[in-house]
Amino acid sequence: MKILVVGSGGQLGSNIVRIARSSGNVVFGGFLSRPPGEGIDSFLLDKTKEAQVRDALARVHPDVVIDTGALHNVDYCEAHPDEAYAVNADGTERLARLSTDGGSRYIFVSTDYVCDGTKGLYEEDDPPNPLSVYAARKLEGERGALRQGDSVSVVRPSVIYSWMATTQATSSSGKPLNFAMWLLEQLRGGSSVRIVKDQVASPTLAEDLAASIMAIAEAKAGGVFHTAGKTPLSRYDFAMRLARLLDLDSGLITPTTTSELHQVARRPMNSSLVSTRIEREVGYEMMRADRALEAFRRRAEDGAKRA
Repeated sequence: MKILVVGSGGQLGSNIVRIARSSGNVVFGGFLSRPPGEGIDSFLLDKTKEAQVRDALARVHPDVVIDTGALHNVDYCEAHPDEAYAVNADGTERLARLSTDGGSRYIFVSTDYVCDGTKGLYEEDDPPNPLSVYAARKLEGERGALRQGDSVSVVRPSVIYSWMATTQATSSSGKPLNFAMWLLEQLRGGSSVRIVKDQVASPTLAEDLAASIMAIAEAKAGGVFHTAGKTPLSRYDFAMRLARLLDLDSGLITPTTTSELHQVARRPMNSSLVSTRIEREVGYEMMRADRALEAFRRRAEDGAKRA
């Protein structure tokens, strides 16, 4: 396949590029602030700018467009609703429309935050109920994309993490790209951290998510798919598992509650997802936490040896 990855230099995008190329696909990378690595044909692509989108699609003529581009900082979106709309809603619908008009399949990476967190273990048929501007705009993006027809897929992951060579990387809105790498850096530096114990999600290894997206692309499966780790965990429990696995000082981790953090935007208390539709319809099974964290540990050790 010929694949255009939007957001190709980010945590998820870079994993999609690597996995797609390893399977013999021809991959092009669109980026906004972080270009992908060497060896890939890449170019500036802001999905809020129609001319750039049209030029990119005309240049590549992709079979599949995988859209990881978003404004991810939840609190930033709460204070900048117009910008969040331009990127996460309007920009998403535009890219989906122009992609499908040109004969490409389109895959949009959404979020578990479209769920309100009142029950947990959400399935695709459960009605979404976003609590924040970020989540509301992502849901608008989902709906705008799905209106373009059967050649559109929406995937919903949760707390994406992976080993990255650059631990200081942040998004364009100042959000750390990776909770696990941020935690690793803090603990290795001897810093104490407070982690919420009352927010439960389904932490998702970026490599696993990238592989699931490629499986959906290859199967030409449309609609909404939950593509999250199979083990629901609180942020605190996830942090403790990671610290112990990497022999870091878990005593530096202090449990706290959401109310004590005074976050700007509301978070769902339990946005864990059930990811069985992708198993039934595509034949891809998402990883459980023990397997995913072990994969993270191996990559971290390999990275330390190369450093």
